[in-house]
Amino acid sequence: FDGSKQISGETFDISANGVRIIIDDNYQFPEFADITLYLPERTIVTEAKYVRTDEEDNIKKASFSFINLSEADLNYLSQICFKMQLEARRKNLL
Repeated sequence: FDGSKQISGETFDISANGVRIIIDDNYQFPEFADITLYLPERTIVTEAKYVRTDEEDNIKKASFSFINLSEADLNYLSQICFKMQLEARRKNLL
């Protein structure tokens, strides 16, 4: 992030608008950060605005909203999210 430090985190939640990642420590995020998402069939690199860090069940999560996401990447993320929602609904129906 911000060119001075890189951290890794597992994706907890993702949408076409932003991402929430699980983090290990109490890192002070800058207002803006560069984020790289490694997704099936595509890697997305975009700027994001830091929203907040919260803790739930002793798990820290940092939230970011995407800035300047390309239309192609936005469409790809929307398709991934839609597929995940369909799979979740199918599992609940079984």
